[in-house]
Amino acid sequence: MAHTQLIVCTFDGDAQADAARAAIQALDEQIGSLKLGNIAILSKGADGNVTFWETEEQREYRRDSTFGIVLGWLMGAANTLVGAPLGVAPGVQAGAAMGNEAAALRDIGFPDATLRQLGEQLHAGSSALVTLVDPEHSATVVAELEKLGGTIIQSQLPAETVAALKGET
Repeated sequence: MAHTQLIVCTFDGDAQADAARAAIQALDEQIGSLKLGNIAILSKGADGNVTFWETEEQREYRRDSTFGIVLGWLMGAANTLVGAPLGVAPGVQAGAAMGNEAAALRDIGFPDATLRQLGEQLHAGSSALVTLVDPEHSATVVAELEKLGGTIIQSQLPAETVAALKGET
């Protein structure tokens, strides 16, 4: 049964988790073997408001938006060919909006409800980074996060739990 290491790293500031994300992604590019998957960034503002985003959802937004722009351009070009006076621009804008709407309707990566629950547990003005890493690379990721001042919580997870965290069940 495959296992994966869940790493949750908390930080005192509300922007440090995003800086840590950039650092471990840069580390991954440097050594090329971490094969980082989805990374979630959670932040709890001084007012107690929880926000979060995930690298997987950002990729999905870009992909769907690009598809929508291309589709909209084609629709606009077709309208221009048949004599519609609006041209390509409104089609591109409508296509991008359709792509973003499609991406927003899907919850990919970690379940949003789980991330919201985690975020509620943070202290006001703090942040957290959540990621899944192969066990053989977890020590490298943990060392980098600790160097950045994070507090680490980690656990090795069975495959069915990983699938649930990824929203695959």
